[in-house]
Amino acid sequence: MDRMTSNFAERYWVIGGRWVDDARHLPWPRVLGPYGDYQAAQASAEDLNASGEPQVRYLVVADAPAPPDRP
Repeated sequence: MDRMTSNFAERYWVIGGRWVDDARHLPWPRVLGPYGDYQAAQASAEDLNASGEPQVRYLVVADAPAPPDRP
C-alpha cells in the first residue's frame, strides 16, 4: 500500500465575513493573509469574531499541496 505524505504549506488564511439571513454563502467574503503561522492567523480570527455580532464569523484555513498524480 502506498503511503501518502502530508506536507502542508506554512501559509494560513483567515476567511469569513458577514452572513446574510437565510443565505448559504458569504455575499462579500473577506480573505486575510497569508500568515506564516497558525497562532497569528487564529489570533486574527478571534479578534474579528469578537465583534459580538452572530452574523460575523471568521475561520482559519491552511494551504495544502495538490495530491500527487498517480499512474
